[in-house]
Amino acid sequence: MAQNKSDNSPRSILSVGAVVKDMLSNDARVKAITKRVFPIVLTKDVPLPYVMYARTDTTTKPDRRGMATSCTIQVNCYAETYEGSVLLAEAVLSALNSKSHEYGGMKMRGCYLIGADEVWQEGAYIQSLSFNVLI
Repeated sequence: MAQNKSDNSPRSILSVGAVVKDMLSNDARVKAITKRVFPIVLTKDVPLPYVMYARTDTTTKPDRRGMATSCTIQVNCYAETYEGSVLLAEAVLSALNSKSHEYGGMKMRGCYLIGADEVWQEGAYIQSLSFNVLI
């Protein structure tokens, strides 16, 4: 487990959202479209476009180095137009896919797109990307 720099407590896969937020919030392509990146839930008053992410599944299994931990992260890209949602999803894909990153003492060894779908809901076009994240 990684250590939390602020309080020296162990960090597990449960903290992977902080790594994802750091990657998305500091990516130039994502920032050119929106600076609004939120975990799990937000109020309806947030203007479009924005990104919302959530950990949806975790898996731990033995490997040659001990225990391998992975999870699925769902990243939803909301925009007023269909094209805007696709452009934001392309920026998110570029920021996360096939990347590794370290933040707050936690190292993400890899992040890989495993699925994508799209929907229109409550006045927004939504591109939903699912990533397998390895810690």
